[in-house]
Amino acid sequence: MADMRSSIVITVFSTASGIGKTFLATNIAAELAHHGHSVCLLDLDLQFGDVCNYLKLEPQLTIADAQLALERSPDQFRADHFLTTFRHGDTSFAIIPPPRTLLESYNIQSGTLEQLVVALNHFDFIIFDTPKIFSDLILTALDLSTIITFLCVADFVPAIKNLKTGYDTLHRFSYEDNRIRLVQNRSDSQKLILTEDVEQVLGKQFYYNLPNDFMSAKRSIERGYPLVLEGGSNPLSDSLRLLVGQLTNRETTSTVEPEPETQSGGGIISWFKGLFGGR
Repeated sequence: MADMRSSIVITVFSTASGIGKTFLATNIAAELAHHGHSVCLLDLDLQFGDVCNYLKLEPQLTIADAQLALERSPDQFRADHFLTTFRHGDTSFAIIPPPRTLLESYNIQSGTLEQLVVALNHFDFIIFDTPKIFSDLILTALDLSTIITFLCVADFVPAIKNLKTGYDTLHRFSYEDNRIRLVQNRSDSQKLILTEDVEQVLGKQFYYNLPNDFMSAKRSIERGYPLVLEGGSNPLSDSLRLLVGQLTNRETTSTVEPEPETQSGGGIISWFKGLFGGR
């Protein structure tokens, strides 16, 4: 069924929580829409999805309603009926929200996602925001993805252990390496573990490094629109724009670089490398 789609599908995924997946997904959607592309963002964090909270939206219909309609009358199904629209200035993109209740979240089928992607194939881009788990639904999302943006924050050992486990699992499921984009968030925050040591553990360099700017991210969430739609320029919004350009081949290099890391992990890193070994 994936071969029937014409959209470019970008999945934002990670095996760590609280590292900015929803923030990144909404900014990718907004930046693409700002440049004139038609975009649909699906919140696949079925139990704790925050896309509509971030964008201060109150949706009338959800993916659960779409699944029910598909079950009742598949031949008459119209995906556009189940979209919630986000607008800010001249920029708009569509959203399919997660279910309202826990019970509904357990009943969402992977086949529903496949059918939705086919029904939404008139969009230039489909973005998946995902939870930190491998489930049948998330594996279907990864199967349908053109690009898997694997988000990382290299701040402490347990998080990196989860990231390595997730990255290795993607390879065990035979997802091609050229589809996976390792993106480090908060790359220039103060930490004992250096980027190059994490890259050694993962066995791959980061595709892109986003700088740390908690206050700008917090401000955009409080205002209810993605940071890239805020007027003006700052290191994080500029870096997000360049990342989206790089993901979609509008740009090939980034001119925004985080400050170089000067910390030394010393013996901590030696132990860290020994703990995880190579892939």
